[in-house]
Amino acid sequence: MNSSNRPFTRLRAASTVFSLSARTVVAILASLLLWTGADAAQSFGPILAKGAIKQVGAGSITFNDKPDAATVALDGATVVKVNGQAAKVSDLKAGMSAIAFGEQGKPATEIRAYAPRSPSTTPPPSQPSVYGNIGEIEGGKITIEKKGQPSVTAAFDGTTVVKVNGKVATAAELKAGMIIIALGAADKPATEVRAYDQKGTTPLPSQPGISGTITQVGDGKITIQSKNQTSSTATYDSATIVKVNGKVATAADLKVGMLAGALGAEDKPATEIRAYLPR
Repeated sequence: MNSSNRPFTRLRAASTVFSLSARTVVAILASLLLWTGADAAQSFGPILAKGAIKQVGAGSITFNDKPDAATVALDGATVVKVNGQAAKVSDLKAGMSAIAFGEQGKPATEIRAYAPRSPSTTPPPSQPSVYGNIGEIEGGKITIEKKGQPSVTAAFDGTTVVKVNGKVATAAELKAGMIIIALGAADKPATEVRAYDQKGTTPLPSQPGISGTITQVGDGKITIQSKNQTSSTATYDSATIVKVNGKVATAADLKVGMLAGALGAEDKPATEIRAYLPR
């Protein structure tokens, strides 16, 4: 071979190598794109229908699509999720927002539904608390007595949290004569019972609490009117814990008309005020 042609030979060889390398890279990239697209299609698929669920039947779901309702078939292989959690077809309810994925003419591969949020998770109790001295405990009921007022009965069950002198206890540790605060709705078992033994380590307040409707609040004082139209005033300061509908709040969030319970000693600022927006 003529030595004068060697540079051209090397150039053609390098060009061939470069061309093969470029084609290889393009092929690899194309394969990756195809694999990614296939995987995405397998995971999600095209959207068959979306909107509010109108009806869930045996093996099908109907959407309130506009202008016409759309019905999508379901089978045992359809994946169902509600609010991002694995669920069953029976968990799908009318009114939920949902998206159905899959291929036309076949049962949906996946249904993603979202339940509407509740406006409030803490319903206001009709009676925030009752308090006084334990008169009698029998058959899941506590008779609470308060000087000069009719006795009140509070029910309790296995879900009621019981504390004696600030420590978790059982209903069996509640004794006649203890000062008690029963928290919860008047027509349901108490959610929490707090009792204080007169010989315990926790100082007994001269007035465990007052409850009713707020009639006045401000300047470190809150006036609460009970069901029998008796008004009581409690003071509060920066150390007073304030909760509205179960969430930590400030005294500025307390409003006239709210149901409220003020806990603490009669001659000291309240240790805690729990208020609830009226229904």
